[in-house]
Amino acid sequence: CGGGGGGGPCAQQGEEEAGVEAAPTLLLAVAAAADSKPRRSAKAAVAAAPAAAKGDEGQGEGEEGQVLTVAEASYTMANYLMNFGIFSVPLVFARSGLAAAPLVFFAAGACIFTARMLGAVLDALSSQGADRPGYREAALAAGGPWLAGCVHATCLLELATYAWGNLIVLGHTLADLVPGLGFAQVAVASTLLGVVLSAIPDKAYSYISLLSAICISTSCALVLRSGWELPVWAQGDRPSGDLSLLPTSLAMLIFTSACHPVLPSIFHNVRSRADFDRATRNGWVFWAVFSAAFGAAVYYMFGDSVQVIVTRNIGRTLDRKPLPDGRGLAALSAGWISLKLQGAQVPVSRPFAEALAQALGYQLPRGNGGLLSAALSLPVMVAVG
Repeated sequence: CGGGGGGGPCAQQGEEEAGVEAAPTLLLAVAAAADSKPRRSAKAAVAAAPAAAKGDEGQGEGEEGQVLTVAEASYTMANYLMNFGIFSVPLVFARSGLAAAPLVFFAAGACIFTARMLGAVLDALSSQGADRPGYREAALAAGGPWLAGCVHATCLLELATYAWGNLIVLGHTLADLVPGLGFAQVAVASTLLGVVLSAIPDKAYSYISLLSAICISTSCALVLRSGWELPVWAQGDRPSGDLSLLPTSLAMLIFTSACHPVLPSIFHNVRSRADFDRATRNGWVFWAVFSAAFGAAVYYMFGDSVQVIVTRNIGRTLDRKPLPDGRGLAALSAGWISLKLQGAQVPVSRPFAEALAQALGYQLPRGNGGLLSAALSLPVMVAVG
């Protein structure tokens, strides 16, 4: 996705470009609407605190232990950002030359800026007493119920695209890697494993997220390892490419890096808005540095022979002939990718489980996890599979 998503490239590009243009206007409108509404006074908040504490003291102590640290939230961000879209970043360099590097940092900067705006909006809504506000509540404040329904549906649809894309790539990768293993078998096994993993709280799962990010980074390293074995490098160093391809290149980078539908989940699982801002900044800075270095290195090695999914370059020369021991590198890469994609399924399913819990009148604990999270994730995982 990872998403990296699984939809059509044109639809994805249009959706992402429209989202990038509309996001600042929508978020500014929501912030203005939130600020115009009366907030609870400090006195009222103090008066309400003892009553709330009586019944929730034990629960509050337990939930406090599930708050993500900045490092743990950064690991979660890394899992979202290091999706299978990273394998198309070298193609951006092949199309736009080394000028793609500034595009990478521009995309990361735009995402950091819009995430900070989103944090301001969610913070304002929370101060008014909204329970775990997200895009639906923000859109409700900005434009009413109709806009709220459209925005909420769009967010869930984008997440579904990531989940479907993950499963499709996972199914075909494992089916090619293990003889006799079919796509349907992979889908069933992935669904059952995803339900079990959904019982793990987000705080503990952040370390699985870190492992997932390491897995895809290892697969990227295998691309470079394969390039090192080339008889000759293409020495791709063109400063810039066709300017007509610039919008497409930027759209690919935005689609790969814009994980905004899951940001409310991170916001509500950290201690403060400042922690949210630091974690999102850390995630996108890491993504930008990694993507720029990886894309430029692969482009220098493979030049215009870079494939749309760069893992297809593993074990192949510039003219697509097999390299000695190339099959082993490809199989190793497929194994790491499979671990990454399975680890990405649970975080993507969380917003669906939270929406389902709200619709059914259940209250999920802060940080998710437990039997209720697993039970609510079951229909979500089955629908994806």
